[in-house]
Amino acid sequence: MLYLVGKWSVAGSLAFEEDSLKADLTRSLAIPESHWSQRPVLLTREDSFRAILSKWSLPKPKQPIEFRHEFTDGTHTITINRSVSAGRFLVGKKEVSLGDVPIRSSLLVPPGEVTRIVFTEAAEAYRLYLSPVLLAECHEHIFGDPASSDIVLSNVTFLDDKPIRHLVHAIMEISEEDCPANRLVFESVSLAIASRCVSLNLRRPVKKARVAPLANWRLQRVTEYIHAHLFDPIYLADLSNIAGLTRMHFLTQFRLATGFTPNAYVMRMKIEHGRRLLAETDLSIVDISQMLGFKSQSHFTLVFRKIVGNTPARWRTASK
Repeated sequence: MLYLVGKWSVAGSLAFEEDSLKADLTRSLAIPESHWSQRPVLLTREDSFRAILSKWSLPKPKQPIEFRHEFTDGTHTITINRSVSAGRFLVGKKEVSLGDVPIRSSLLVPPGEVTRIVFTEAAEAYRLYLSPVLLAECHEHIFGDPASSDIVLSNVTFLDDKPIRHLVHAIMEISEEDCPANRLVFESVSLAIASRCVSLNLRRPVKKARVAPLANWRLQRVTEYIHAHLFDPIYLADLSNIAGLTRMHFLTQFRLATGFTPNAYVMRMKIEHGRRLLAETDLSIVDISQMLGFKSQSHFTLVFRKIVGNTPARWRTASK
């Protein structure tokens, strides 16, 4: 279950691909979004996507440029403004001046809305696509039963909510580099954003049901899988499938059982294995960091120091 980042640009006259963009998931999280406000199409497992993150930018046009889109696939979008731009954004009869939109504001647009936008200056934004499957999953976890119909959140609105602002900030801080840690973090954050949106927009009391920690047999299956795949990418979807739970239930129960999020637990297991390799082999630190799937030696050193309290080099010297 991968999450994608895309970018598109315009220079002089517009020239777009006519076919829907297909993403090659094996190379990079950063792929083009070929049309304004049209989510990238997954090359594989298209029917199972939960959330997609796109990043797009527009150079200053020589003349006003207008785009139009209608969300008809049940997907909600959250657009995160990254720069001050000039122009107009129109939804039905509502109009917003882009120059009045604060940086990092988040605009939620539900499916079925026809949107138009006119740019007169350069612009840059992130866009988060939330699938109907993800929202239904969040609804069932929050309220204890499946939704009776398709979930359509509130009308076009700016999300003036402190937790969502913090989560959006976390989204913007994720590197676009394709690595397991970034994917796992994005899965968790997008899930939290979707859950918060559902709980804010659906007027219904939340049941305070007691949640038990992950059962020992489920936890054992998950930890065995993690240890067996420390040198491979490990995704949240894989772990929840191994446990036989939805991602929402798995995240909550795993943290209650271990005291860590799945991502933090995986990082600790990788660092623990890295300690053994440092102590028992002559492999270089850069080789060990690559074997364990870190994006660079500096990233490995940063995580190692945070968990162990020392750098890999100093720890190796002290352990000899």
